[in-house]
Amino acid sequence: MLRQAVGNADAPLTTHVSHRIKGASKMVGATRLADICGSIETFSRAGDWRAIANRMTLFQLEMQSLNAYLDAI
Repeated sequence: MLRQAVGNADAPLTTHVSHRIKGASKMVGATRLADICGSIETFSRAGDWRAIANRMTLFQLEMQSLNAYLDAI
Protein backbone atom coordinates (compact mmCIF):
# COMPACT_ATOMS: atom_id res chain seq x y z
CA MET A 1 0.00 0.00 0.00
CA LEU A 2 2.90 2.37 0.76
CA ARG A 3 4.47 1.74 -2.64
CA GLN A 4 1.14 2.49 -4.32
CA ALA A 5 0.61 5.68 -2.29
CA VAL A 6 4.09 6.92 -3.14
CA GLY A 7 3.68 5.93 -6.79
CA ASN A 8 0.50 7.99 -6.95
CA ALA A 9 2.06 10.91 -5.07
CA ASP A 10 -0.79 10.63 -2.58
CA ALA A 11 0.59 12.61 0.35
CA PRO A 12 -2.23 11.93 2.84
CA LEU A 13 -2.15 8.18 2.18
CA THR A 14 1.66 8.09 2.21
CA THR A 15 1.63 9.86 5.57
CA HIS A 16 -1.03 7.55 6.98
CA VAL A 17 0.49 4.28 5.79
CA SER A 18 4.06 5.16 6.70
CA HIS A 19 2.86 6.16 10.17
CA ARG A 20 1.06 2.83 10.61
CA ILE A 21 4.07 0.81 9.44
CA LYS A 22 6.31 2.85 11.75
CA GLY A 23 4.15 2.01 14.75
CA ALA A 24 3.85 -1.67 13.92
CA SER A 25 7.59 -1.90 13.29
CA LYS A 26 8.35 -0.40 16.69
CA MET A 27 6.04 -2.91 18.35
CA VAL A 28 7.98 -5.87 16.92
CA GLY A 29 11.44 -4.35 17.36
CA ALA A 30 12.12 -3.55 13.70
CA THR A 31 13.68 -0.21 14.59
CA ARG A 32 15.46 0.44 11.30
CA LEU A 33 12.21 -0.03 9.39
CA ALA A 34 10.45 2.23 11.90
CA ASP A 35 13.08 4.93 11.39
CA ILE A 36 12.80 4.73 7.62
CA CYS A 37 9.01 4.95 7.77
CA GLY A 38 9.28 7.85 10.19
CA SER A 39 11.38 9.77 7.70
CA ILE A 40 8.94 8.92 4.88
CA GLU A 41 6.12 10.20 7.06
CA THR A 42 7.98 13.45 7.74
CA PHE A 43 8.90 13.98 4.11
CA SER A 44 5.35 13.24 2.96
CA ARG A 45 4.04 15.96 5.26
CA ALA A 46 6.55 18.33 3.63
CA GLY A 47 5.78 17.13 0.08
CA ASP A 48 9.43 16.17 -0.54
CA TRP A 49 8.91 13.41 -3.09
CA ARG A 50 12.60 13.22 -4.04
CA ALA A 51 13.53 12.40 -0.43
CA ILE A 52 10.65 9.92 -0.25
CA ALA A 53 11.88 8.17 -3.40
CA ASN A 54 15.32 7.83 -1.83
CA ARG A 55 13.83 6.40 1.37
CA MET A 56 11.68 3.96 -0.58
CA THR A 57 14.86 2.24 -1.76
CA LEU A 58 15.88 1.81 1.88
CA PHE A 59 12.33 0.72 2.73
CA GLN A 60 12.49 -2.04 0.10
CA LEU A 61 15.85 -3.28 1.36
CA GLU A 62 14.75 -3.27 4.98
CA MET A 63 11.52 -5.08 4.13
CA GLN A 64 13.55 -7.75 2.32
CA SER A 65 15.80 -8.13 5.36
CA LEU A 66 12.84 -8.35 7.72
CA ASN A 67 11.09 -10.92 5.53
CA ALA A 68 14.29 -13.01 5.32
CA TYR A 69 14.61 -12.90 9.10
CA LEU A 70 10.98 -13.92 9.59
CA ASP A 71 11.34 -16.75 7.10
CA ALA A 72 14.38 -18.04 9.03
CA ILE A 73 12.63 -18.28 12.40
